[in-house]
Amino acid sequence: MDRVLAWNVRGLNSIQKQNEVNHFIQKYAVGLVGLLEYKVKLSNLGKLYQKVFVNWCFTSNSSYHSGGRIVVAWKVGCFTVNIVAASSQFVHCHVTPVSGRKPFYCTFVYAFNDAGMRQDLWRDLLLLNTQEPWIVCGDFNCVMALDKRIGAPIRHRDIVDVSNCMHACGMEDIKCVGNIFTWNNKQQGNNMVFSIIDRFLANHAWQTCFPVAEVCFMPEGLFDHSPGLLSVYPRDDGGKKPFKYFTMGKSSPVFSEIVQQAWNTQFIGTKMFILINKLKKVKLALKELNKVGFTDIQAADLRAYQTMVSAQTAMHNNPSDQSFADAKLIAIQDYKEKHNAYLAFLSQKAKLSWLKDGDENTSLFHQSIKTRKLQNQVYSIYDMQGEWKDTADGVSQTFLDYYKVLLGSTSDNRTPVNKEVVQQGPVCLDHHKAILNAPYTADEVKKALFSIPGIKAPGPDGFGSYFYKDAWHIVGDEVIAAILDMLQQGRILKEVNHTVITLIPKTKGCE
Repeated sequence: MDRVLAWNVRGLNSIQKQNEVNHFIQKYAVGLVGLLEYKVKLSNLGKLYQKVFVNWCFTSNSSYHSGGRIVVAWKVGCFTVNIVAASSQFVHCHVTPVSGRKPFYCTFVYAFNDAGMRQDLWRDLLLLNTQEPWIVCGDFNCVMALDKRIGAPIRHRDIVDVSNCMHACGMEDIKCVGNIFTWNNKQQGNNMVFSIIDRFLANHAWQTCFPVAEVCFMPEGLFDHSPGLLSVYPRDDGGKKPFKYFTMGKSSPVFSEIVQQAWNTQFIGTKMFILINKLKKVKLALKELNKVGFTDIQAADLRAYQTMVSAQTAMHNNPSDQSFADAKLIAIQDYKEKHNAYLAFLSQKAKLSWLKDGDENTSLFHQSIKTRKLQNQVYSIYDMQGEWKDTADGVSQTFLDYYKVLLGSTSDNRTPVNKEVVQQGPVCLDHHKAILNAPYTADEVKKALFSIPGIKAPGPDGFGSYFYKDAWHIVGDEVIAAILDMLQQGRILKEVNHTVITLIPKTKGCE
């Protein structure tokens, strides 16, 4: 696993701090390090090297600034690094991972506190801008939004300058977890200030090459700044993807026929048992339909568009030939069907609706799908003992241990309900009881099912509400019968009474 560390250590002359940094690098097997504001005199850099980076390659920007601002070190067995450019505020490197991953550019930044002096940094970064994979990381000494600082005012100019530079370079934040605020002033009460001034940003080319990367801002310990640790995890696409029904399937002219044929299969058993087995048959049939008609729905959309354009061109070149006009109409209809199916697929996969009528927003959906996929991946987590786990097995076991305790344990000290207290509050009257005890109706079942938005995640069988809505004329009666039977008999199959727990980050920096 390739790892890059950027850390403002704010002075590294003390043995204690040097030991802390060395321990961190060894513990997390970091291969490329940028230490900022290290404040070690040029004559003492050799001692720092012997203490922290023995047998590593090592350089600094001391020739551009006497204050000891940026040290870059790398482990030969992890990376090959060439220094491309440097100034008093950055060191720009070309990095080749020994692991065989694609080379990239990495710029370690330690910006000046003065906004006017930072202008040189923004200008230099614009000159370094490249379409090759590139990350910029370090201490920018300014925030990029009003909500990125608590406890102190923010100058609008500071936000505009850095934001314009990052936008021009095509930079976006790499997915991050851990501490939300990366710096604090170590004060108390009303004097406390928190800011997000340490960042890892990457251009589109880098994020495409390293889609399974994550930055963790660790606890700062004795330091003012949180260490930012970038990890590029081994790529794992999760193996075979489970079935999921997409509403684009109904656009197929044989959709109803295929569903009806599978649904007509005869089974013997309870109504719920029959329903489950019929759904299994339908699932197999729809998988085959996906292979035949929707294997590459985007490519089919593009082919249909090109066919339509060609047919229109042929018609214009032969305006008197009715056959070309007929071919054009057929091509237009085919494109409409394939394009609508493609848009429905994107909308459901991105879990978004159109922003406004008539606006297809295909780029929005593509970006949303990509963003959701990146943000929903959990690559690292702290376990119940506070240990950081960043392997697939370690993360999985952490979740299992937590939910076994949460869901698989009983409490012996549970406080019993005091019925006298309950009677003092609102209670169910006879007409309330009559409503609750009234038999369920077919209309209520259908209304409840149809009220579920189609973009909501399906159950373990892969059938969301879209399927039942699209095929209700075929499956509706038996679905209602099975559900009413279950509600009336009070029995449910174990195969139905289970679900999948999916951990989705709901807050930024979750750990």
